[in-house]
Amino acid sequence: RWEVTELTNLHKPDRDDERKRIQGAGGEVEESQGPGLSAYMMTPTWKLGMSRSIGDLHAHRYGLSDQPELSSEVILKEGSESFILACSDGVWDVIPPDQAVAFVGKFTPEKSQTAVERLISKAQRRWQEMGSHVDDITALLVWPGVKDPLNSVYEAEEGDDPDLDQ
Repeated sequence: RWEVTELTNLHKPDRDDERKRIQGAGGEVEESQGPGLSAYMMTPTWKLGMSRSIGDLHAHRYGLSDQPELSSEVILKEGSESFILACSDGVWDVIPPDQAVAFVGKFTPEKSQTAVERLISKAQRRWQEMGSHVDDITALLVWPGVKDPLNSVYEAEEGDDPDLDQ
């Protein structure tokens, strides 16, 4: 029901362009050690599962970038039902965007906090099921310019747990 437009590509150290920048700055890239696990950007003292970050200033000299990367521009139509779901790789590494969008799209704008809390809980459970560490997990849900959302969006009640796979 919801159209998914991905605005960025994941900033992983093993992506060709990211690897080139990291290695060109003297950093190294360690390959992924298995499914669901990230490749790492290596510095003499740190191991990072990303290639871009606002923080981690110590790693910038090894190729970590603080420059955002947008691959698309989206113009929202006035009065249309649209939302923006921004998540860290702690979500995207274990929940595909179409599933995450379908899941949070079942909640009304007034239930945005509940929607992201439940999405984060799902991501955390998936990390735990993989038996590895649980990555940092962040999600932000914004409903810009929504007009009359209660007529067309399912409102999850307390205790409901919409299935991510539907």
